[in-house]
Amino acid sequence: MYIKTSDNINVFIWIAVIMFILSAGPALIIHINYYIISRGDIFEYASETKEITIYHKGKSMTFGLDDIDHFERSMSYNLAAKRSSVLLWEMYNHSYVHLKTGQVLTITSLVVPNLNLPISEDKIVLKENIFRLARKYDIN
Repeated sequence: MYIKTSDNINVFIWIAVIMFILSAGPALIIHINYYIISRGDIFEYASETKEITIYHKGKSMTFGLDDIDHFERSMSYNLAAKRSSVLLWEMYNHSYVHLKTGQVLTITSLVVPNLNLPISEDKIVLKENIFRLARKYDIN
């Protein structure tokens, strides 16, 4: 039986390309989504005054922890369970900050890798899922 070496290399290259796309593709999609939403954003938290300032597209908004109605945190099953990640995109997460005024702000993990603020657990709504794309909300 004769096997061509060039055929084996081509098969290996195709398998490697497909595996790379399957493993890195979703992470790239999430990263681009988060980048578009939070490009240029700055998040500041003053622990002594318990105030948050968010800068988004040249506008700023300051509010206290008491002004937060609730958080919606979207993260992977492993990140929510504080386990190590298996897939490339599992460390990405985002939060929607719902203020009592009705405004909703999006904070992605590109701005704050893990948004753990000192607020009560009953104000945090955790959504665990496999693939997390964020929606964009602007500061009025």
